[in-house]
Amino acid sequence: MKPSLAADTFSAICEQYSPDRWVLAVSGGIDSMVLLHLAALTLDHQTLHVLHINHHLQPDADEWSLFCQQQADSLSIPFTKIDVYPKDGSEAAARETRYHAFEAFLQPGDLLLQGHHGDDQAETMLFRLVRGTGPRGLAGIPQYRVLGKAALLRPLLEVPKPMIKQWAIEHSLSWVEDPSNHKVDYDRNFLRLHIFPLLNKRWPLVTSTLIASQRLIKSEQALLDELLDEQLESILSGNSFNIGRLAGHNSFRRQALLRRWIFRKTQQLLGSNQLAQIEHDFFQSAEDRLPELVIGAFILRRYRGSLYLNVSTQSEGSYEPLLLGLGQHLWSEGQLTVKLSEGGGLKTLEGISCVHRKEGMSCQPVGRQRKSLKKLFQESGVPPWMRAKWPILVHENEVVAIPGICVCEGWQSQAQDKPSFTVIWEPF
Repeated sequence: MKPSLAADTFSAICEQYSPDRWVLAVSGGIDSMVLLHLAALTLDHQTLHVLHINHHLQPDADEWSLFCQQQADSLSIPFTKIDVYPKDGSEAAARETRYHAFEAFLQPGDLLLQGHHGDDQAETMLFRLVRGTGPRGLAGIPQYRVLGKAALLRPLLEVPKPMIKQWAIEHSLSWVEDPSNHKVDYDRNFLRLHIFPLLNKRWPLVTSTLIASQRLIKSEQALLDELLDEQLESILSGNSFNIGRLAGHNSFRRQALLRRWIFRKTQQLLGSNQLAQIEHDFFQSAEDRLPELVIGAFILRRYRGSLYLNVSTQSEGSYEPLLLGLGQHLWSEGQLTVKLSEGGGLKTLEGISCVHRKEGMSCQPVGRQRKSLKKLFQESGVPPWMRAKWPILVHENEVVAIPGICVCEGWQSQAQDKPSFTVIWEPF
């Protein structure tokens, strides 16, 4: 491979993006120092920012932070250090705190660059294989993905480690060595230090072969996702997953569709134990049951033959009444949109405010008898956990409309009324 592979690949990948700010994740190791050097050579200095996360897991951690700051200063690039304290010394704990720090620091329009390379990709693929995973796991580390309010890019992901090292030596770069990289009680280190040397001795191109396999698996997974998304169109009802529409599907297809829907909404991959629990609790239990399953920051629920996913960290307490006006309003756990319409909506917004439902509230929908709000929610199929947060439109103490359900007698615009106002409620 030609010596400029690292630089050529970096440039080719980065030129596809134009963020407001390139944030360089720099640890002090050789990979991040090559990343920093290439960014300084290739990208607009005015848009660069170096970010270092100090995990405080090694005696020399503060010295590494100082080293990273000196490297950034030598290139006249702004530098930020964030101190984090993982709950233990495991790889998982360090990664969790690191990514929380990334998300807290990044702003909309930022693109975080990381120095992962081809050997990292090959190690990840083998590591996931021995732990047990499906095609999506074997598709490896993504080159690009959304991260909080911003995004993450790994421009060196297909460059082998020897090319990274060659670039660092040829350009006389300095870097620090993390002694934890030699601790074989870390699973990835065990693969890197003991397994891959044996594989490379037997099959010298094993890293390139694994990367080629990863590309193929990734393309096959993308095709499968596309086919599943097409089938989901006939199964989803708004934000819910209609169980009844799975009739005739075998368990493999049912689980694949369910996994895809949940991944799309939560970015969480269901394991076999979770799928088995959903099969038992959500598909086989009595219809009057209301099962729940926590999936990351979400809760999976079932109601009237449909599955719902909602954020589990829902806000507590009551909201102050919201005086309505044209435009969009954040309310409780959703968004209200008020817009002009040609008829059928509210005849006025004057004095109309939005409140939460209170015990004993009732109203008379246009052309119908007066009913309690509880009854109207039941008739409209609003799941129980959403009713307390549903917006109720009132004038003084009178209910005038329930967005998505009804407008009340005396408050609907007539043909001669101008203007007419429609209120749309979209729960998060």
